[in-house]
Amino acid sequence: MRLNRLSQPCQRILSKAAVLGGSFEFPLISAMEAGVPGSSDSFLLDLLEEALNAGILIEQSTHAHATYTFWHPLLATHLYEKLSAARRISLHRRAATLLQQLYHEREEEVAARITHHLVEGGAEPQRLAQFAVMAGNRAYTLSAYADARHHYDLAVKQLEEIDAHPGLQSHDRERLLWLRICLAECLRIMGCPLEARSLYEQALASHEGRIPFSQEEAQIRALLYCELGLTWYDTQHLEQALACYTRGERCLRAAQVNAGPAWARLRYEQSYTHWRTARYDEALRLATNALALFTELLAHRSSPPPDAAIPHVLRISRTFAGDPTDLGRTHQLLGLIANGAGHSMEARSHLEEALRLFEQYQCRREVAIVCCNLGDVYLRRAEYDQAQVVLLRCLQNAEEIGDLPLTVFARGNLAILNIRRGHMNRAEMLSRQAVEMATRMQDVAASSFWMTYLGITLTEQGRFSEACTVLAQALQKAHAAHLPPYLGQTLNAVAHLRLAQREACHDADRRQQFLQRARHAVLHALGQEGGEAEAILESHLLLAQIALREGDITSAYQQAHTTLIKAQQAEGKDLIARAQRLIDNILAIQEHDPQTVC
Repeated sequence: MRLNRLSQPCQRILSKAAVLGGSFEFPLISAMEAGVPGSSDSFLLDLLEEALNAGILIEQSTHAHATYTFWHPLLATHLYEKLSAARRISLHRRAATLLQQLYHEREEEVAARITHHLVEGGAEPQRLAQFAVMAGNRAYTLSAYADARHHYDLAVKQLEEIDAHPGLQSHDRERLLWLRICLAECLRIMGCPLEARSLYEQALASHEGRIPFSQEEAQIRALLYCELGLTWYDTQHLEQALACYTRGERCLRAAQVNAGPAWARLRYEQSYTHWRTARYDEALRLATNALALFTELLAHRSSPPPDAAIPHVLRISRTFAGDPTDLGRTHQLLGLIANGAGHSMEARSHLEEALRLFEQYQCRREVAIVCCNLGDVYLRRAEYDQAQVVLLRCLQNAEEIGDLPLTVFARGNLAILNIRRGHMNRAEMLSRQAVEMATRMQDVAASSFWMTYLGITLTEQGRFSEACTVLAQALQKAHAAHLPPYLGQTLNAVAHLRLAQREACHDADRRQQFLQRARHAVLHALGQEGGEAEAILESHLLLAQIALREGDITSAYQQAHTTLIKAQQAEGKDLIARAQRLIDNILAIQEHDPQTVC
């Protein structure tokens, strides 16, 4: 009814505007109207004012630029659906052509809009693929991975349609290969490692027939093995990941490549895998080697790989040319290794250097990742305000760019922060969200890790039955993932649960059973090969608590004092405070009973 009150020329203009989408600029609608008898800018402005006065459009202006938006999306939908199919197709094709003309010097800015109109206008696959790739590259650069995935997928489908007929040239087939790799990279970032793995395997299979190959091709192939290895790493198949990196090494040695970007990247990925299994010495050796190689590469930056078909946005291309963010990633890895080994100040130094590099080069996803890891360091140092700032920044960025794995860890670390602050309801909500998202991604290790902290929140709330169920599932998943650090943390949580159950129980026999089961869990945790320094100190602190409850005051004091000294060396302020409180309790007991010797 509101639209019917408008003049016919005004309704015609609005129908064309509906084809342009929810908002449009004056130059574009003016160009769409060009050629209509009696049309002029003055007349068009009159029609737009008529729509504004009727409440159909809203005008937003900034200096010399004006944008018009439909008051409600249903108005645009209604106008669009009233057009015949042939008219829609014609208007979409005209809109695509006009956008190219109006933005001919900066097509990439409107590539997504052009692509949309080409799709709706039924454009030929080659032209559609061209703009879809442009839109995908821009979205990737802006860390809008969901949009990038959509456009790369569209481009791949268009070239596959051409490939189904004998018209695809060899350079187009090479382009199709690398577009699949662009799509794979987006899929992996978005938490779809299995789909990404399939695409990387296809790409490597297409390279099989190129032996012997040049040194440049050997490095590209080795870098592809790095990407394939990451998809195994993401699903906790660490041996398969290391096997991929070994195959990359063989490619380089076969082509007599002794240095360069591929070696640097391989050492970096190998170090990451060893860090995950708490092999800190080997991880440190490999990461130090990677840092030296990346630093040398950056000092002699070259051009991108000789294969012009490789999109410049791909990490492979950037690494080959000498990417400063690779240096940042390696500093971040060194920070993780130092943090796991209990050197929090060293970890903080490396992570802050990584953050500086990522901010300098506007790497939004990497900034989010390093903020997550800095949050973990701050948590260990009991610097909760700083932890909250960086973790909220991480969560906001991760959600905006669609990085599901990073969102999981951001929410999980915020859950730990709320546990430390005693906000158990909030901690439970965040840890449940992290578990749910990790389970949906089929990430066994992450779901195990955050189930452990969910179990801790339930224990703190006295919901022992639920905590038992959750921690049993966490143990099962940690065993399945073969990750000693996660298993040790879960066993510590089990011991904490048993001690809490003992305190709530009044039956002497049951209290003794809970104490024995707590000791068994802690000793099992300490018996794991590898483990983070913080988790090991946590185990010793639990042993001190168990000894105190058993009446062995001397052993309790010795364990707590040793733990305090080591926590001070590691600068783990949270553990320092807990160890000091336990020592104070022991000394209070001695003061109450002078015959007790500490």
